[in-house]
Amino acid sequence: MAAVTKLVGPDGKPCFRVRVYKNGRQFMGSGTTRRAAEKAAMAHMLAATAPKPEPDTERLETYMERWLANIERHNPAATGREYRYHFERHIKPALGAYPIGALKASVLQGWVHTLPTADKKRRCVKVLRACLTTAVDDDILPKNPCRNLKLPGPAERLTAFWTPAQVQAFWAVAREHSYRAYWALALAFPARPGELLALRWSDVNLDAGTVEIARSRSTYAGATVEQGTTKTGAPRLEHIGPQAGTVLRSWKSAQSGLHARLGRSWRGEDYVCTGPEGMPVSLLSLRDAFERLTTAAGLPRIRPYDLRATAVSNLKRAGASDRVVADLAGHRGTRSTMETYWRASTEEHAQAVADLEHSYFGGATEPVLAHS
Repeated sequence: MAAVTKLVGPDGKPCFRVRVYKNGRQFMGSGTTRRAAEKAAMAHMLAATAPKPEPDTERLETYMERWLANIERHNPAATGREYRYHFERHIKPALGAYPIGALKASVLQGWVHTLPTADKKRRCVKVLRACLTTAVDDDILPKNPCRNLKLPGPAERLTAFWTPAQVQAFWAVAREHSYRAYWALALAFPARPGELLALRWSDVNLDAGTVEIARSRSTYAGATVEQGTTKTGAPRLEHIGPQAGTVLRSWKSAQSGLHARLGRSWRGEDYVCTGPEGMPVSLLSLRDAFERLTTAAGLPRIRPYDLRATAVSNLKRAGASDRVVADLAGHRGTRSTMETYWRASTEEHAQAVADLEHSYFGGATEPVLAHS
């Protein structure tokens, strides 16, 4: 017996959800067509009712391939790519031949020590832990051997940012750069780099001075993936100032001329941020260009992502409320915005200390203490 439900997806297009029942259990699948949803539900049922593998003979490589295939079917493309990258690069070569039942904590801890960086240790264990949690849920393992592995904590990194004067110095060398549309938008409001790289002209209303942030582009293991939603899953409308609007108008005209010259070689589609070769701007080329421009401007080296912190810090300095800044940054709450991105400058620290001293001693250069 099967039950079919017609729904509307996040992109406004119809989709289907099918529930299949067997022996009192329910198996569900979804897809853009009814047939695709039925196939997904049947695949779920067959996978769930298949004979359970024996932990002493089933190799991790075999089990994890099936698990990854399921992850790739039911999760965003970027998640599937990330998980498979760690599996192919670090998990499979070292642990793939082990039977699942032989994966003891001591074996896994030794493997963790061979991974090159602290970040890689955390990411690879995250993937393996998720896989073995499924094995526990499927009654293949009695407990997850990854549960109590010792991992390095995340390195604390204070987000860097530029002052308004440094932003002006950067813009002086970036205003004629081929990525100038990106630089103007990144300085105009605190968007994520992937959100700006995914921006299309259909999202931009130059007359109203607004930009709709509705999707994101990311690069992982050399592949670029565009997601149909933002990190929070909700689109947002951002306002841009007159200068950013002027830059975008000028760039749109220049881009149209480039499109006409390249003809069929144009690969930029409707993207706002494209390079001189007519391709959408990638994160790698963006980092390289940003490093060159930063050096040319004689500025402290920061990451392109730190332009987000620059916008947040300077919005706060200009008097914007926490709620407004968090909304512009695409955060549901204000705590993450303030703790992660807002940084006071050294000048503000010095001024705060001077104000404190003034509150104690007024205009006196040295404190005058009363004798007892």
